Amino acid sequence: MKSQFPNNKDILVVGSKKGLKIPTSKIYKAYLANGAISLVNKLKKTKGFEVNCITGAAIYLRHKEIRKKILKSKPNRFVIRGQLSKKDLKNDFNHKFRYRKFETTKKINNFQSKFFVKNSFSILIAEYFYENNIFKKIVHFTKILLRFKKNIGVSTGFFTLLLALDENKESNIIISGISMKEGKHFFKKKRSFINRARVDAYLFNKLKKNFKERIATTDKLQALELDIKYFREK
Repeated sequence: MKSQFPNNKDILVVGSKKGLKIPTSKIYKAYLANGAISLVNKLKKTKGFEVNCITGAAIYLRHKEIRKKILKSKPNRFVIRGQLSKKDLKNDFNHKFRYRKFETTKKINNFQSKFFVKNSFSILIAEYFYENNIFKKIVHFTKILLRFKKNIGVSTGFFTLLLALDENKESNIIISGISMKEGKHFFKKKRSFINRARVDAYLFNKLKKNFKERIATTDKLQALELDIKYFREK
């Protein structure tokens, strides 16, 4: 297994896993999910790259801690999952930025399903692992079928990885802090990434080969667990 990619247009995707390792080598673009945007100043040591902030409308509007971090970051572009208009963002920011929105559940699901071997069926199967208790599984699936549960599939961190893969088809993707396991976020004291982590773990194993082979991680153990390349800096 190769240790790194020989490409000077590497794309970095950063999540909020506690203990993540940020590479210092030059990158072309950075995609940061939710609270990971607070690490943008550490990344700017390399200079001259594009900063993309990916978050959910509900998180931006309701989660004060993450919203505060986003407001300080001044990214080049926002990518929003849910109902949050560019006009709403302009009320909070005084700098120029680009904007992309996945405003409906259908658009989100259509986008993410194309990355997996069985498309939307893979996502539906993955939701089986969201709960451990059989009764809770039944309740969870009932909510999905009755459309009370609209947000299914990958977490924001995993969605950020998929977005980077889709928008940079000729580039390699380096992940840091994008976890597929239950655990903690570096900016939270409480353990918060549990149910959706189980869904992510299943779906990562169902990634189509042409996507998976373009991913490397800064975490050596994760490289072994997910059977992806390990990114070692020169």
